[in-house]
Amino acid sequence: MTFNALAESRMVRSNENLTFTWYCARVMSIQLTGHEIMLNKETLSSCSTREISSGIVQIESPDESSTYDYALTVTVHEGSAEESFTQIASFRGNGITRLAINCSLNCKDKAAISAKLALMASCESLQSEKDIKYVWKVWKNVNESFQLMERSTEVNDNNKQGFVLPSFYFTPGKNYLVTLFVTADNKIEYNGEVYREIRTNVPPTGGNCSITTRSDSTCTLLSVHCSNWTDPDDEVQAFVYLYETITRRKLSSGPNDMVSFVYEGSESTIVDVPIQAGDPEFGYLVTVQIRIYDIYGDYGSFQENITNDKTTTEEEINNSAESIFIDKSEGGPVFLKYQQRVVDLLEAVESVVTNGCENSEDRFKIADIQQILSALFAVTQYQPYLSFKAVNKTIPILSTLISCLEDARRPYNPTTASNGKLSNVAHVFHVVLDNVLNKMLPKQLQNLDEELSVEDIKTSIVTRITRYQQDLLGKRHGNITLDHGLINRQASFLFQIQSYERTKQLQQRELVSDL
Repeated sequence: MTFNALAESRMVRSNENLTFTWYCARVMSIQLTGHEIMLNKETLSSCSTREISSGIVQIESPDESSTYDYALTVTVHEGSAEESFTQIASFRGNGITRLAINCSLNCKDKAAISAKLALMASCESLQSEKDIKYVWKVWKNVNESFQLMERSTEVNDNNKQGFVLPSFYFTPGKNYLVTLFVTADNKIEYNGEVYREIRTNVPPTGGNCSITTRSDSTCTLLSVHCSNWTDPDDEVQAFVYLYETITRRKLSSGPNDMVSFVYEGSESTIVDVPIQAGDPEFGYLVTVQIRIYDIYGDYGSFQENITNDKTTTEEEINNSAESIFIDKSEGGPVFLKYQQRVVDLLEAVESVVTNGCENSEDRFKIADIQQILSALFAVTQYQPYLSFKAVNKTIPILSTLISCLEDARRPYNPTTASNGKLSNVAHVFHVVLDNVLNKMLPKQLQNLDEELSVEDIKTSIVTRITRYQQDLLGKRHGNITLDHGLINRQASFLFQIQSYERTKQLQQRELVSDL
């Protein structure tokens, strides 16, 4: 069986500064009695490994006739820093040999409780065509023995090669075992069992954050000061602070919580950072959230609700006048001015995105990209001001951001912290894309291959009135005459409306064909 330390290292293609020290020991297999596991970690003897390449080894001549397991410990060195990890492997002579549990997410020496834990069964000796069944169980350390957790097999479909435990499934600062029992072709002789020990992290705790806001001439400015956050396991550990706002907004798809990153860094204080206004549909409510991350991607959090209704009022636009009429008809000067302002803002975003994504020395991080997408959401949210020129500006920006996002995460394996950020990026990206598609795609399609005709519209109106007339005559007696003057006016109005919609749909078709 091959053991690959690079597969679970934090950097996929940048391991040239890493060195590895391996130690192999034979240990007693776990003793399962009913709903309890006794774990004996005493080393029986040492064993030898053969290095395939840097970070990859094999156990030499494992004894498949024995009842003990192999504990392989790797210590990864980078300069003066080092981290150790132990994996248990089971070698049996009963048809299922070389069985191990690999980790694909949340794989450090301590598991972050605020993130998912993803495990994968590795069984090199089984043939792919065999009927393989997997039974996963989770056990908690209680008074030096491991007790089966209730519903441990109901977390997800546990008859799969992969096993995912949800965030906040574990208790901080505890020890657990995840066991895997494998059978092939429903035969007792083809079976194997192995375990993986999980030690959970304790996230930052005990702190507090004070939140204040003030208004300037254009927006609301947010200031936050956090203090007294500590790590129970490491008093000198430095934290990363992620400041964000959560705003419930009324979107075309329904109410939605929009997350906007305000700042991410090692600073425990931010001063006078602009934030977006709340939604009037929900009382302008904005939730300010601060996540304090440790090196494991675990976080403590602080939340406080504020009201942010700092928007430009009609009085401010019209020099304290009580009201102002905005002509939203096509060609209206104020309406066109707003449409042009949206285009100007998108051009500003485009210049920022191009510079930040093409600069190899100071490239955008995931948090930066989320901030930009949040700004795009605010600019594209109000559909009437989103012209086709604005749509043409938005699509290349989204395309550039996708490439930028791939570059931002390419050198690294997924981490517990980055996965949450990527989820927020994906959410706001799809909302912006939805805004653009709502503008590009009409609610009701016309047949653009046929010419519009007032007579055809008039015929349709007469047909509907006649059917309605026949329905009335079926219920009561009497003659109803048609008002052809009214029908002509209705047909004329509908012709104008459909002509206007046709012009828009022709523009939309041309826009889509250019993408």
